[in-house]
Amino acid sequence: MGDYPPKPPIDLEAHGCRFWTDVTGTYRLRVDELETLAQACREMDLIDELAASQRSRSNIAKGYNGQDVADPMISELRQHRITLLGHLKALKLPDVEGRSAGKKGETSEDVSEKARSAARARWDRVSKPG
Repeated sequence: MGDYPPKPPIDLEAHGCRFWTDVTGTYRLRVDELETLAQACREMDLIDELAASQRSRSNIAKGYNGQDVADPMISELRQHRITLLGHLKALKLPDVEGRSAGKKGETSEDVSEKARSAARARWDRVSKPG
């Protein structure tokens, strides 16, 4: 696979480049994971750019009938943050210790699965007429 860690893509800005370097310095990723990481880093940089632009604007804009509405940039930022979260989840990076805040020996996935099971059980009790 060549030299590791790989250099960051040339189109990354400061935040994306730092994240790339941190991740590739900690984990050895496959080629497909490196592409997902690159996309996540680009999203980080885009979010930084959009957030900087939003800071110089009002959070309120005028709608087509002149009514006050949320500035469309707020929604755009939210969508890009969701996209970034999707990329980060796709990487499935463990924490540095390989553990979460759960019981000793439990991984983050173990804790997440237990939480999902508990939520399903609560939902089943609430949604069933009784």
